[in-house]
Amino acid sequence: MDWKEYTDTRVTGIFSHASGGSVTVSWDIGQAQKAGLAGKDVWKHYPRSMLRSRCISEGVRTVYPGATSGMYSPEEIQDGGALVAEPVTTARLTGAALLEQASDTPAA
Repeated sequence: MDWKEYTDTRVTGIFSHASGGSVTVSWDIGQAQKAGLAGKDVWKHYPRSMLRSRCISEGVRTVYPGATSGMYSPEEIQDGGALVAEPVTTARLTGAALLEQASDTPAA
């Protein structure tokens, strides 16, 4: 990771991986506005930190996607930049529970 620009209006970093390859990623206030992020209070108060977070998330996903195991950062989820699936729950019935459930069902 090598920061090239680090201001309240633009953050640019070069991301590389030991296996080879690198990518330059920039995030600026214009991109944040276009994505509907810049109007939020945290973006107004801490623009550089928020730009840095977006830059890191994009850079790491680009140069080494396996590092995130497909997970999103809390900022991405909070900002709505990631799709969040509803949790899926399953019930497992034991033999006793199946018998109990069957005895509650009226005979046809």
